[in-house]
Amino acid sequence: MIKNNISNDIRQLIYQIYSDDDLSDIRGNIVEDIVFNFRYNNTQIKKERQCVPFYNGKEINTEFDDRVLGSNSLTNFDVGFWNDDNFIELIECKCSIKNFLSKKDINKIIYMNDIYLKLKKLTQNANVFLFGLEIDENDTTELNARIFELYKREFENLISILNRNGYYKKLSFNFLGRNSLNV
Repeated sequence: MIKNNISNDIRQLIYQIYSDDDLSDIRGNIVEDIVFNFRYNNTQIKKERQCVPFYNGKEINTEFDDRVLGSNSLTNFDVGFWNDDNFIELIECKCSIKNFLSKKDINKIIYMNDIYLKLKKLTQNANVFLFGLEIDENDTTELNARIFELYKREFENLISILNRNGYYKKLSFNFLGRNSLNV
């Protein structure tokens, strides 16, 4: 009986944390911690929180609407992984991809997309991911198609807003879910 009460209390606490908008920073930090600690357990892979992409010692940034999107709090990645073989993986972590897309944070979307396109020109071992805790699939190709279908309306709205703001590049970054973690 005591075990059930504790279990119910934990469920209630978790539900409260993930349903209260005032706790969004706490939720975000929890998801970032999970990805940071469980994406790679390899000692040859370096990792960093709140990272800005660099390549050969130079920061990679992008411009949009006469503004540089680069090393500031709005345009960095939650988690970054890399090694000396030009392997680079940058991840933006979210509890809910749908909520992120619905907020229409076009600067963040443009930054993620442009950084991905620039990195791919420099090295084929680079990737940019949008991680969603609600996603439970591994296969990136199938997952990308599923996410675009699942959140079709949100993507159509987002692309419409991007186009109205003069951004016409195809969204190219990929998605990750919780099955991509080593737990």
